[in-house]
Amino acid sequence: LIVTQKNGSITPLTMTLSGGVYSTTWNTSGRPAGTYVITIEANDSAGNIGLREKMHLVALGTSTIGTFNTSRELVANVLSTTNTSFSSSRNIFVEIKASANVSNATLLATSYTSNVQGSSPTSKTALGRSLDIIVDNATNGNISTARINVSYSEADVSSAGVTESTLRLYKWNVSSGSWDTLTSGVDTTNNQAWANVSSFSSFGIFGDTASSGIIDSGGSSSGGGGGGGGSSSGSSSSSTTKSTSN
Repeated sequence: LIVTQKNGSITPLTMTLSGGVYSTTWNTSGRPAGTYVITIEANDSAGNIGLREKMHLVALGTSTIGTFNTSRELVANVLSTTNTSFSSSRNIFVEIKASANVSNATLLATSYTSNVQGSSPTSKTALGRSLDIIVDNATNGNISTARINVSYSEADVSSAGVTESTLRLYKWNVSSGSWDTLTSGVDTTNNQAWANVSSFSSFGIFGDTASSGIIDSGGSSSGGGGGGGGSSSGSSSSSTTKSTSN
């Protein structure tokens, strides 16, 4: 089963057995850019069904930064931090504290240098950074707290023409086909946008269009910079100022 992150549509594929290996072919011609998640469903002649959900992902499009796949044990009430290690200005840090133990917790991620969803929140400008974070159902159902931190570069801010201090993460709502607001902020010192989340999906960074001649007007909402400097817990409690001359 190939599930499209953008709208949740499902493409079923039949696998064939050859030489002890099951395989199939998926024609991606004409498919829009974005993330597609692979789930494997198997059944036998007795009608038994086995499901391996969210096993892998496929990222289509020329703006793909990279893909990431990991599996680990989550211990109840213990913070687990994952760093995708794409690059210093392209990293995604994911912090999860589970309410119960989760065995073989799967986390998939991919990141893009464009807004692959195509639309933006009302009156907001895309930074040109979008990402997908996918976890298994057991993990999603046992999240006590979770936070994502997404790195960006000064070049991203300049190219997008946004005011850096207004950058926020938004979550894509598959049902409505629009962006939902989050408890989010930005650490302009370490160039990271962050958000507290209760589940995982597709995310994008957006901000206000900069006034003419002003790209970075300063200001920082520092609520956590896991893996890249700053506090990894708590809400926005301090601010720093960074400005550039023109």
